[in-house]
Amino acid sequence: FLYSVAATTGGTVMLLAIAGWLCRTQIAHWLNRDMETVKAMHQESLEHKKAELARELEAYRTNLFAQVEAMKAAQDVKKSMALLVAQRRFEAIEKLRTVYWSIGMELELFLQVWDRLGKEERSTTRSALETGLEAVRNANKNAFPFLDIESAQALIDFSNTATIALGRASHPTWSRVECGLADYHEQIFELRCKADQVISKHWRAMLAMEDIHIN
Repeated sequence: FLYSVAATTGGTVMLLAIAGWLCRTQIAHWLNRDMETVKAMHQESLEHKKAELARELEAYRTNLFAQVEAMKAAQDVKKSMALLVAQRRFEAIEKLRTVYWSIGMELELFLQVWDRLGKEERSTTRSALETGLEAVRNANKNAFPFLDIESAQALIDFSNTATIALGRASHPTWSRVECGLADYHEQIFELRCKADQVISKHWRAMLAMEDIHIN
């Protein structure tokens, strides 16, 4: 009986041992399978996140590059505009120097000797001076954006007074005294000197690369 019990007990223990081993093996298999599934899910999520971050980074780089290019373009435009304004300023001031230099002394001389000139010579000279004054007015207009109000007024005063004097000198019968040209000669001399000072001031400022003054 004892032998039978021992045998039965031994068999049971062995069966239980086998069953325990099988359970542990199955549980380990299930755990490994679940772990692989979880790892695969995490890996997929990680790859998705990496791809999303890569797209966001690329979009940021593209946007940043576009902003940099836009800033460079804006700077290029400003530089081009500054160069264009500087060129226009140079041309305008240089034109003032040219037209005022050519007409100033010629007009003063004409007003001095006007009544001693022959009719034809007087008409020819006056016509040339009228053309010169038209060039002065055009030069003034082109230079005004680069001048202060006081400088612009000095140029206007000269051109207006010169135009009036030349108009009075066109009277067919008046003498120099009757036209009042002596008085105009003095005014024009003073106004021309003032205009020359204005032009010289802006010429020196331009050569010194000082800021452009725009009304």
